[in-house]
Amino acid sequence: MKKQSYIAIAAARSGGHIIPGITLAHAHIKNNPETKVLFFSTNHVFDQKIMAEHQHSVHHIALTLDSVPQKWYQYPLFLVQFIGSLVTSMYHLARYRPSCVILMGGYVSIPVCIAALIFRIPRELYELNAVPGQATKLLAPIATKIHVCFEEARASFKAHKTHLSEYPLRFEKPSHSKNAVLNNLQLDSTRTTILILGGSQGSMSLNKVIYRCFQEEPALQSAFNVIHQTGAQDSTHWGHVYHSLGVPAIVFDYHYDLSFYYQATDIVIARAGAGTIFETLFFSKSCILIPLELKGNDHQLHNARAIAKEHPTMFTVIRTQELSENTEVLRRILTSHQTIQAISIGHSHEATL
Repeated sequence: MKKQSYIAIAAARSGGHIIPGITLAHAHIKNNPETKVLFFSTNHVFDQKIMAEHQHSVHHIALTLDSVPQKWYQYPLFLVQFIGSLVTSMYHLARYRPSCVILMGGYVSIPVCIAALIFRIPRELYELNAVPGQATKLLAPIATKIHVCFEEARASFKAHKTHLSEYPLRFEKPSHSKNAVLNNLQLDSTRTTILILGGSQGSMSLNKVIYRCFQEEPALQSAFNVIHQTGAQDSTHWGHVYHSLGVPAIVFDYHYDLSFYYQATDIVIARAGAGTIFETLFFSKSCILIPLELKGNDHQLHNARAIAKEHPTMFTVIRTQELSENTEVLRRILTSHQTIQAISIGHSHEATL
């Protein structure tokens, strides 16, 4: 009887980390049916929700580890949690002895990586964005192998252990026609369909921008279907909002499998997380990227610019600060028939007012 084998994966607190991690887990299981997967994440409600959908395929290990503190007085508790997470990681790695540990980035990868280093287990690190995050930079020196999905990220790591790899996509090529999918979703096939994605946890600011666009430009209301991932934190009843505007719409807070929605779509409007970018590219959809830009964290802007540079016929980039003051640039793209045609056949730029 063949001995049971294991791999371990660490990802948490973001669909952009967890979903590609789960995709890699399923790929390993498909290619090696005897392999079991240990999946390290946190006990955060978002992690628990996603992992509950995959409890039959992976063994979930929830670490008690909050976000990196912003206040000095929060560090003692974080240090206690970190040590506890390191001990828990060491226990499970010692017990199951996985053949490798795959780290998807983020702070949850740190204790798991250190534990793998102690037991001399190979450590494969994934950097999914164009610009490496802090955790990835920290772990790179002790990683055995580093996978990057953007060519721009190569320069941040030592060449001898860095490999350009495909983004771990969870989808297969579509098997249905667009009209068949629209009919199944009960959407109007004579309208242009927009898919709005604010990331795995949604974006309230992006939601407000979309609402303003439809409210300020009545022509949009008769021209579009909308498929809108709003996020769980937005309490607005978006179904009622679109109904009041006369816009056929499908609204949901989060959905793991978006393949049906991508197939129905003409234009994607989204933040610039790596997952959304590569999924849109996979389905060959025109895309308007509105990257999230935070103080000290502009990796989405780098993602957006990198993919627009590599695929200038598919992606348009609009800066968030422009839309916070005026939605004209987005409305101009959506209301102009010539622009919609140009986007559909592949015309792209970084939009400015």
